[in-house]
Amino acid sequence: MSIINYILEYVEYKGYNWSELKSKDRMIRRTTNF
Repeated sequence: MSIINYILEYVEYKGYNWSELKSKDRMIRRTTNF
């Protein structure tokens, strides 16, 4: 199984929307960029 497939299955399992993930990813990047 590829990493992307694993992530997609994990995301579906968690029930996240892609828009939610993108906003969370942006938040994480903002907090990690000093």
